[in-house]
Amino acid sequence: MKGFRKNNKGLVICAVDFGPGTDAVLKTGISFAKQMGWRVEAVNVVTPIPTDLAGLDHPLYAPYPPLNQAIEEEIIADRQSSMEELVKRWEGRIDAGTVRLGAVADEILALVVEKDADVIFTGISPRNFYRNLGGLSTAATLMRSSGVPVFAVPSGHTLDFQTIGLRLLVLDDLRDETLSAVNWTAELCKHLENPHLRLTHVVGSSEGAITRGLARAWGSLGHGPIEPSEIEAYALEKLTKRMPVTNLINVECEIKTGDIRDEVLRAAHDHQADLLLFGRHHFIHQHPFHIGRMPLKAMLEGDRVVGIIPAAATS
Repeated sequence: MKGFRKNNKGLVICAVDFGPGTDAVLKTGISFAKQMGWRVEAVNVVTPIPTDLAGLDHPLYAPYPPLNQAIEEEIIADRQSSMEELVKRWEGRIDAGTVRLGAVADEILALVVEKDADVIFTGISPRNFYRNLGGLSTAATLMRSSGVPVFAVPSGHTLDFQTIGLRLLVLDDLRDETLSAVNWTAELCKHLENPHLRLTHVVGSSEGAITRGLARAWGSLGHGPIEPSEIEAYALEKLTKRMPVTNLINVECEIKTGDIRDEVLRAAHDHQADLLLFGRHHFIHQHPFHIGRMPLKAMLEGDRVVGIIPAAATS
């Protein structure tokens, strides 16, 4: 994964659908780009109409390829017109806008590679997320597959990266693959105004049960019991060591115990977090129907912008 580039070298991709959440995605992405001194490009993707729908009995399209093609071309022309209006309305803040044809997530990821972009901002709606079976939604696919950070912006919610004292919360699982999320966030903080960064690790119920079992085995060998406080102290020490050396003043680490999903939301509430960030690793996040239970619950219930930072090996 590339590092932070100098002014005018970085590029933010804002994926838009011209729906109710479009303005929130653009405002959030533009504020990020402005704080970084980067450029912004908006993209909309039109899903192709199958050439043969005779067997599908689709109510919107006739089972006749030439007519379907004409409908598709009409949709593309309408989207291009909408994109031109959007770029004009956001003149001076959006550098370019493009409409592509294909699978939505695939085309966005292809654009990222073509443009050598640095970050993606996309919208997310709990209703659409459930309707699209979660992992099949565009946001989930981007978060699971992108080689650059992806930020999901809840519909109607805007985050201003130019805010003084922005509060960032990194949910860290202490895996090697997700260390890049800690490093990327620490680098991001260098570009923000007096940010407050907190690293949180949750000792989950299953993790605690496994650890207690190992502790009993360790005790049976005559080494004495391992107390829960010792487990938490060890996790806190490991978490603290993962924080890179920085001149940031407002940095802290904490350990929570309990159900991971609930503790994530509790940690966000306690920290009054403006932005939640997670690392991505292959073990959890390659399943086709989810991107990891922590980010999923945080997105659907937390009403905050959520960022997924890929491991350096995925870039």
